[in-house]
Amino acid sequence: MSDTTWQNRWEEAAKKEREAFDQISVPDLLEMLRRRQFGQYYSIWNSIAARSTLKEAGWALIEVLERRSIDSLYRCNCASALIELMKTTQWQPTDICADDAEGFAARLREFKRDVMRQIMREG
Repeated sequence: MSDTTWQNRWEEAAKKEREAFDQISVPDLLEMLRRRQFGQYYSIWNSIAARSTLKEAGWALIEVLERRSIDSLYRCNCASALIELMKTTQWQPTDICADDAEGFAARLREFKRDVMRQIMREG
């Protein structure tokens, strides 16, 4: 099987998963995050970022980021969604999900403070 065929199948499956997530209410998607039901193709994060607000989804996303027991690829996609909701270029997903990098805990704390400040401003 060629890489192109595999990639096309993956992209089609991800598109279908995204369409399914887009049919689920944002509160129900956030509950899925709490239950660690992320899907297989990382599209839950895109659905949340496209259809929610930082105030609505921020805390649930932060909770995922703080759980080192969750695979770093999920956390990086989660970080991307949070950054998109924040509408910032100050942060990169790898800044706050690469827990093996030096200074990770401090970066995560600072990022969390930025998220909290922005949520409070949105009030």
